[in-house]
Amino acid sequence: MYRSQQGIISLVHRDFAKLSQIMCELRESKKPDIKPFDRIILYVDDLDRCRPQQVVQMLEAVHLLLALDLFIVVVAVDSRWLTRALEVHYKELLDVNASTPHNYLEKIFQITYALGPMDPRSFGRYVAALAGADAPRSMEAAPAPATGSAPRSEARSPAPSTVARTTPDTPAPAPPPRASAAEAPRVRIEPAEQALIEQVVSLLPTPRVAKRLVNVYRLIKAGMNAAEREAFAREDRPTSCLVMLAILFGRPGVAGEILRSIQERTPPFDQGDAALADAVRTRASRTADPAHVAAEWKRISANLDALNLKLTIAACAREPLVIARYSLVTGHDWHTWKRYETRGDRASP
Repeated sequence: MYRSQQGIISLVHRDFAKLSQIMCELRESKKPDIKPFDRIILYVDDLDRCRPQQVVQMLEAVHLLLALDLFIVVVAVDSRWLTRALEVHYKELLDVNASTPHNYLEKIFQITYALGPMDPRSFGRYVAALAGADAPRSMEAAPAPATGSAPRSEARSPAPSTVARTTPDTPAPAPPPRASAAEAPRVRIEPAEQALIEQVVSLLPTPRVAKRLVNVYRLIKAGMNAAEREAFAREDRPTSCLVMLAILFGRPGVAGEILRSIQERTPPFDQGDAALADAVRTRASRTADPAHVAAEWKRISANLDALNLKLTIAACAREPLVIARYSLVTGHDWHTWKRYETRGDRASP
């Protein structure tokens, strides 16, 4: 009787839970003739072609699967479609001052990664492949854009942001390696980095957000070879990277403006030698903001004052294009931000 009342999602979840249990038992048995698999990776695409109700139903199904250690779910989608679908489906529940579509999605997806539009070289290779021809030598030899760099101006036209996400209980797959295994030792969080993460806890509202920060930070370091990690530590990048990640995930209401203003060097974030806390305090003093926005600026200003890290705008300017693609807040337009070349403590186009 009870089984007849269960929905298809509940029945599928029960069967997958049983499969997960079987695989776990087989791994523990260590039978030489049986090789159980560790993970099932589920890819979901074209969700942005579905009606709002179907989008919500798929998100509910993904949420159930993520409760199982056996599954990793990767969703490739225009994040703007997801947020709009949630606004339509839950229009009576979502409120800008309380729960938002981003809050809903962040409870499902632990890692967000936004892709930018194709640059001209990549587009040329794509067209050549479609035509069945070998890519020109000049295209094959063209170096790939550096991690975190902005697209060239020809590729800055607005494009849908494609987002890839993974299970909250397992780290996201690392980007394709750029060095041999000998040059890329296993990623670990050093004691100094652990201490800094504990220090920025005041910016992180929930344990879920803290987990997201740690997972994304690991992912960023995983994309570096040994020499790049040494330079990262030598230049004190862990401090600026972790603080900016904490702002991005912990204060999403103002993070987009902070990251973009630092990247484009717009006032009051235009002085490279100025302290980040001072610039934020100046921005928080504006009186034209809505009450909830003004309150958010005051909170982050108080948080940064309490941290007392002496972090400058110039130091923080290394991070926006690296970290912006890991959030729904900034993932849709980070590739349109202007790129500045720093000269001394100032920036110029």
